[in-house]
Amino acid sequence: MGLKLAPESWLDVSPLWFLSLDASYGTAFQQYWGLARVGYRLGPRLASGWKLARSAMRNTTLGAAEAS
Repeated sequence: MGLKLAPESWLDVSPLWFLSLDASYGTAFQQYWGLARVGYRLGPRLASGWKLARSAMRNTTLGAAEAS
């Protein structure tokens, strides 16, 4: 069991272009995740764009077992 924080943000650069940033951090397994998106609106419900994601998890239990 642990705490999870997950902020999200969205910025309309113009009527057609947008930027989005999402992130999260969880204390249970000391994991983090991030996502950045740049998009272009093709219609009211359709967009195309690029995204960059990064995630990692640190397993402290495995590290402790290897040290002993």
